Amino acid sequence: MTPSEGAASSPVSDSGTDGRTVCGRLSRGHAGVGASDLVPSPAEWLAAAFGTIETRRHRHGHNPYAEARTPGRGRHDVPLVEQRWRGGAAAGLQPAAEVDDAGRVHLIYFRGAPSGGDVFYVSRPPTSEFSTPVRVNSQPGSVIATGTVRGGHLSLGADGRPHVAWMGSNTAEPRGPDGQSPMLYTRLGDDGRFEPQRNLVTRAYGLDGGGTIAAGPPGHVAVLWHADSGRGGEDQRQVWMTTSSDGGVTFAPERPVSQPGVCGCCGLNADVDPDGTVRALYRGFDAPDHRSMYLLSAGDEDYERVELEPWRIGACPMSTSSMTPAADALLVAWETASQVSWAKMPAQGSISPRVVRPTGEGTHRKHSAVTASADGHVLMAWAEGAGWNRGGALRWELFDPDGRSTGVSGARPGVPVWSRPAVVASSGQFIIFY
Repeated sequence: MTPSEGAASSPVSDSGTDGRTVCGRLSRGHAGVGASDLVPSPAEWLAAAFGTIETRRHRHGHNPYAEARTPGRGRHDVPLVEQRWRGGAAAGLQPAAEVDDAGRVHLIYFRGAPSGGDVFYVSRPPTSEFSTPVRVNSQPGSVIATGTVRGGHLSLGADGRPHVAWMGSNTAEPRGPDGQSPMLYTRLGDDGRFEPQRNLVTRAYGLDGGGTIAAGPPGHVAVLWHADSGRGGEDQRQVWMTTSSDGGVTFAPERPVSQPGVCGCCGLNADVDPDGTVRALYRGFDAPDHRSMYLLSAGDEDYERVELEPWRIGACPMSTSSMTPAADALLVAWETASQVSWAKMPAQGSISPRVVRPTGEGTHRKHSAVTASADGHVLMAWAEGAGWNRGGALRWELFDPDGRSTGVSGARPGVPVWSRPAVVASSGQFIIFY
């Protein structure tokens, strides 16, 4: 079995069944993803979300576009937005999803006690259902979800193989000196199981805001985290990166790829350019209260950063960010002062982008995710009203290829405590997980 085929023989399973399908239908009793007895049709769900929806079909098959009439806003041809899976507190937190070249959706999610639970992996080809969940971490309870910024991160290699990294819980092994938290990594093996987890930290201990992973050109895998290496203080904290050139079999010792000064408990997100340059979003720190968002570009020997947006705040906001490749560009999304933003960066290089924000007034917008369809429409989703030990509402808005709002947006309650949304574009549709 190849990694991109998903599934597994006798995997460690996720037995929860209290998630629910909001649009479409998953197999009844499907472990970990679940299904409800009453499932709205795509048209019903879209109508509830967007107003009057008229789905159409092409003469030669399904039309992935809908004509959406939103009150007072006229008509817009937009890609359908489809909700495939909703995780509740017991069914799943912190979804992370990617789509491979064949259109297969790969998804990981967290279950268990926030201080120490497990990450599970499922996948779904375009015309089938999700596979049986497989536990990612080899040691039970070794993943921490508390704070939203510290859970699992997923990235697909050039061969479609899933790679996963996460900050270890207080019971995770192996640990660093004096019991320091590990930065753990695994990948899906050819047998459909994940390999035993490994700690990639050799000297840069002092994790707080978790880490991230980016897999790209053949064999290239990068894992990043920020740490103070025992020196203490946000002004001493740096982003560190370790890389593999053999698909995750071995990793080089980590090296710093940012100047000192990183917001202590904010998350990271990363991607890899076609030339192997790793690009990462992180929140910097400059005393006394400057916590700007930066886009970092790290090559084999050097690095540079571009400030995306400044923010003066006296305490760590525990923010997350999102990035995903699009046609000839890289989409990035982040949070500043209770507002979320996205921008389109060139596929290579680091010029300052035009910043796009959702329309309307929001309340404590956090944890944004962004993706683009093949024709350039951009979907942004985020959690509204979320905070420390507090869930929020799911919100989303659709933008045209030039960054203008299409007038199509929506909201649903129920983003659980310590969770965040994820979005992907697959088979002519956007899919939101939360």
